[in-house]
Amino acid sequence: MIQMRFNVEPPNPNYKDRPDLERLIEGASLSAAELVLRSDDGIVTEADIVRQLLEHVDLGYGRDAAVGERTVEGEVIESVYSSELHGETEVIIVPVNPETGEVEPETLRQELTRPDVSEHAGEHG
Repeated sequence: MIQMRFNVEPPNPNYKDRPDLERLIEGASLSAAELVLRSDDGIVTEADIVRQLLEHVDLGYGRDAAVGERTVEGEVIESVYSSELHGETEVIIVPVNPETGEVEPETLRQELTRPDVSEHAGEHG
């Protein structure tokens, strides 16, 4: 699953090269818009609307976040990017105890002491 979330605002002075975004915001007379894009097959970031949203945020008229998942050796690793944090981090998803709904302390200890995890803990791209 891939997800991209955008919070965008009208620009000052114009929507140069972002006509789809202009139609959305100005056409509906919005002071801001929140858009969530999801795809099980991956989001085509070269699509006009996605490109326009990314450019709009890069120009300072909003913020974005993206989440992706991949499986490595049976382990689900989630990558999270946030324009507000100015970078990317990885999250490892571990199983919970079905009886308590919580992750066992030993499982957390094992994950925190793994060399490849502790070396990158707190890193942002």
